[in-house]
Amino acid sequence: MSVPAQGDVISFKPELDAKGHEQQRSRPWLVVSVKPYNDASKLVMVCPITSHQGTATTANAAEVLLPANCGATGVVLTFQLQTIDWQARKVKILGATPVATLKAVQRNLRVCLGM
Repeated sequence: MSVPAQGDVISFKPELDAKGHEQQRSRPWLVVSVKPYNDASKLVMVCPITSHQGTATTANAAEVLLPANCGATGVVLTFQLQTIDWQARKVKILGATPVATLKAVQRNLRVCLGM
């Protein structure tokens, strides 16, 4: 199993005890942490991807629309950042996002985190 890198689109099984608005089913996720951190800590920071197409092109600045051919279809929910153990969850890499998409996600994360 290779170490996930920033910008990778991955899949894994989420927590079974998700509550409220937390993501509760299998879905693709976008890796936002860098590979050296992911390798050393055996953790990855990820944002869920939803297929609803959301309001990324209209009102919701916390969503980033994914382009075609990156391993998933939909929008990245930057306001639902999570950290997971990528080895224990047996992460599968589905594809990767272009640099411009990753930069948009990073911009939204800075806003969400007040950085």
